[in-house]
Amino acid sequence: MTGIAAPSDSESVPTAVEGARRRLDVRHLSVSCFWLLLVPAALASAASYLIVSSPVSALGNESAFEVWLQDQVLLVWLATFVAASAILRYWQPLLPPKHFWGKPRAASAGDGGWEVARNIAWVAGAMVAALVLRSLVAEPAKVRSISMLPSLNPGDLLVVSKWSQRSAALGGGALPQRGRAILFDTPDPAIAGLEPQLFKRVIGLPGDVLTVEQGGPVINGWPVPRCKVGLASFDLPALEASTGGGLVLEWLGDETYLTLLDGPPVDVSNGPYTVKPGEVWVLGDNRNRSSDSRNWFDGKGGGVPLASVRGYPTFSLLNTLGETRPRFARLHVPTLPEHNEALAPELARCLAKKPARTTPPPTPHEKR
Repeated sequence: MTGIAAPSDSESVPTAVEGARRRLDVRHLSVSCFWLLLVPAALASAASYLIVSSPVSALGNESAFEVWLQDQVLLVWLATFVAASAILRYWQPLLPPKHFWGKPRAASAGDGGWEVARNIAWVAGAMVAALVLRSLVAEPAKVRSISMLPSLNPGDLLVVSKWSQRSAALGGGALPQRGRAILFDTPDPAIAGLEPQLFKRVIGLPGDVLTVEQGGPVINGWPVPRCKVGLASFDLPALEASTGGGLVLEWLGDETYLTLLDGPPVDVSNGPYTVKPGEVWVLGDNRNRSSDSRNWFDGKGGGVPLASVRGYPTFSLLNTLGETRPRFARLHVPTLPEHNEALAPELARCLAKKPARTTPPPTPHEKR
């Protein structure tokens, strides 16, 4: 009778050694990831958090350097991460547990300069990568006014996506979508010094003829569908202010969003305006407290050049006014402001009444 022979001692020893080596490699990789990835990432996140949550106003009281620094969160994070990782790698033989790293090699005369140059190169590379990401993919930006309440709160730090805007430009159709909030360079020189960048919502496209009646836009004679939700209040303790007004749901294009009529009703009609070629026409969601296409350029009104559009805000990361707190959320879903949960049934009622048509008729030029 034949059977399977048991492995000899000479065969089992290499197997045991190989298993021990693999376990040691896994432990070594885990320790390396902790010191060279997790710890630098935590330090970079802490540095970015301290910068964006610094106690400065959302309404333009910061210095130019503070504004610039708070808008460079990605750059600060990458630079801090690479610098911390490079420093820890340099001191690697002294990090616990020391027996994992082995003995440091003897330093040569040129090692000090080489290490410094390599670390500078890593930091410079991180900055270049951050600038490329900021230019082509996404950038952080901070809301500095109440003009986009209730959709965007003053102090919100947002991720602005540039990919869709860049893709549209490459495809030859670089028009932002109706109803989408956008970030852009302020076109009116009179306010560009106070707010060089603004968030507003795209209402009109080139050729559209627009009016605004009691806060509601009318595009080519077609009133944008609206539904009254109810009265809401906002507490802004960091600004030592409070506000409130009527919440109104609007549907435009593929977007559904809340607007605010802050203060008493205003029986005023603005317009008509005709959107120029190469521009879009924008409104703030806080219709009675917004500087936008209705009143720029000494009250004559005007649009935003397409070249000035920087991208679409897609996510909210945190709010940096008052008690800094995470506020990670998508921005495409209408959400009631805090402490106004009693309006949830009315909001649900309005959402259920979405009209069949949410796009305006063709422009007068297209009709001809």
